[in-house]
Amino acid sequence: MLYPSTELYLRSDSGFAVPKLYELLETNGTSYAIRLKFNNILHDKADFLTSELDIATKYNKVDFAVCYGEIMYQAGSWNQPRRVVIKVEKPMNQINYMYTFIVTNMDLKPEQLIKFYCNRGSMENFIKESKSGFDFDSMSSHDMVVNANRLQISMLAYNLFNWFRTIALPANMRKYRIDTIRLKLIKIASRVIHSAGYLIFKLCSFLLLPLPCTLQYQSGHPEISLRRILSLFYQVRLLCLIFIRQKRNRKTCVHQDTSHILCIASLDAITIFCLKPF
Repeated sequence: MLYPSTELYLRSDSGFAVPKLYELLETNGTSYAIRLKFNNILHDKADFLTSELDIATKYNKVDFAVCYGEIMYQAGSWNQPRRVVIKVEKPMNQINYMYTFIVTNMDLKPEQLIKFYCNRGSMENFIKESKSGFDFDSMSSHDMVVNANRLQISMLAYNLFNWFRTIALPANMRKYRIDTIRLKLIKIASRVIHSAGYLIFKLCSFLLLPLPCTLQYQSGHPEISLRRILSLFYQVRLLCLIFIRQKRNRKTCVHQDTSHILCIASLDAITIFCLKPF
């Protein structure tokens, strides 16, 4: 293993319920919880939980009820029996039972293991936010190295956002997504007035950012306004690039150049944090 002191965990849906994957994870010492597809054999083996739930809901067929259990099970394609945790639940206002089967090599109690597996849904929400808010899935180049670097910068922006949300925001705003944060805190409301060949953006007088209360741009080229606003970020980036070039001409050490490159990456990440990539 590359990091022998690091504990590895894997949880996934039934699309990864493959015997070769079980064997690989067990060989590598990885703890896993993988959902199994429903079949008649597993359903029959869960009869003891079905009977338990029937007894628990005998006088109340309306409220939610659930039972947990486990069995040792070996499918035809498996090389050995494995532990399977079972959850049988009756949703509120329904009479049909729902079954969940999780194959695992972990020692957690059935209820704890089901909660561990269900947290997979939270991770999918994080992935959704990273794709919609930071364009993680945008591969704009045919060069793999370029795409990898862009993804790392987007990841840095995502981490900056999480730190900002955790440390700087009040408790009632820490569950906000990036789009809400941009709308409520970063985006600036203004009044657009067209007068004498100019577009005038009138901002509020108590604006905290170091910008004038009125920004003027010539009309006829509305797309230039956005470009000029974005150029405020990239002008700083360009200055850093020039500074690095000068340092290299002076044969400075690699460590100094690396620090300035990280500075540029941080500026790009802040740009992505503040403005969703186009």
